[in-house]
This record gives sequence, C-alpha cells and structure tokens, in this order.
Amino acid sequence: MNQARPHSLKEVLLQFSDVAAPGGTTKSTIDRRAIEKRLKFVELSCQRQHMVWLGILAIAFIFAVIVVWVFIDDPKYAAAVLGATGLTVGAILPKLREVEREISRVRLFIALAASVSDAHLAGIVTALAAKL
Repeated sequence: MNQARPHSLKEVLLQFSDVAAPGGTTKSTIDRRAIEKRLKFVELSCQRQHMVWLGILAIAFIFAVIVVWVFIDDPKYAAAVLGATGLTVGAILPKLREVEREISRVRLFIALAASVSDAHLAGIVTALAAKL
C-alpha cells in the first residue's frame, strides 16, 4: 500500500481500495485507524488551504477599499481597481468552494465509515474510489 501523504479523499480511497493480503488475495477488512488518520490529515490540509484562500480574498478586498479611498477623486482609477478586484474574487471563490466541498466529503466519509460494519467498509471504499 502506498504510504505517501494523500491530498484528497479520492487519493485516500484509492490507497485503501486495493488492499491486498499476502498471497495476492484481497482483504475484506480495512484498517479503520489508518484510513481515519489519513482522512484527518486530508481534512487538516484542506482547512489550511481554506484559510489561505480566505486570507487572499481578504487582502484583495482590503487593497480594493484602500485604492478606491485613495483615488476617490478620480473615478476612472477606482473603477479599474474594482474591476480587477472582481476578477480576483471570481478566481478565488471557485477555489474556496472546491476546498469546502472536499472538507465536506471527508467529514461525510468519516461519519459513514464509523457507522458501517467492517465487511461493508471495503465495498464502500472500492465503489467510492471508482466514482470520485
């Protein structure tokens, strides 16, 4: 099994979907602690990314407010800065949405994994790895 640090729920599921026992047979159970540990790492990584994107968004907004305030007598500059800020926000918001969606998926899968039996967990991991 690949021990690399996962960056997404899909990577974690792919790591655990091909769990093979010695002799080449597939295990019917998955190490819950190991999968939960990796999922917590992915969640923490996504939360850090979320904070970075929020920080960039806040900086862009503050910059726009300051520039508009400085050039309040010249609406041409203020309009240009607001347009550029709109483009920046338009690029940041999809990234924020993507990271929030990944956090939600990870949390949902952690809750799902805690509520199913060992026999069903392997099948769920394999099915979700193929779907994501």
